[in-house]
Amino acid sequence: MRPDLVLYNGNFVTADPAFSRRQAVAIYQDRFVAAGSDADMRSLGAAREIDLRGRTVLPGLIDNHTHQLLAGLDTPAAGVKVNVASLQSIDEITAALRDRAARTPPGEWLVTSCMYRGALREGRFPNRHDLDLAAPDHPVYIFQSGKNIIVNSYALRLAGIDRHTPDPIEPEGHIVRDADGEPTGHLI
Repeated sequence: MRPDLVLYNGNFVTADPAFSRRQAVAIYQDRFVAAGSDADMRSLGAAREIDLRGRTVLPGLIDNHTHQLLAGLDTPAAGVKVNVASLQSIDEITAALRDRAARTPPGEWLVTSCMYRGALREGRFPNRHDLDLAAPDHPVYIFQSGKNIIVNSYALRLAGIDRHTPDPIEPEGHIVRDADGEPTGHLI
């Protein structure tokens, strides 16, 4: 099979588990069919060749609206946040917070990665009561999404938010409250 196109003199980051690098790729009918050295790929006799002049090519990225700084801080290597991105229940989230609280001096913030995007097993978000049980001596901040956070009672006290606090002036701002008018810890 003769490829339609060879891209060479590049820095191709593959999608293998090691994210290994190659110099060149061969493409046939809009599909990558081989990756290797410049010499190996150019010897295939492609109908067309393009010199990438050292440029880097990344594998099939799909824009999932990642905020790069936040995503970087969510990685285990960053160690800054409690990673809850794959935890699918309130029990799992509170266990992770409890674990971090045990290793964090009282009064220091516990901040999480972005929370799991699917429905949690309990069919609801965690609330301040759940978080209070996990970390009563730490302010807790769960990043739920771009405009949604969930905090515990300690964090609400630090922010001066109670049953008498009016909703923010911003049109989309809202303090979620329970049936008695108390903040649940979910802030929009």
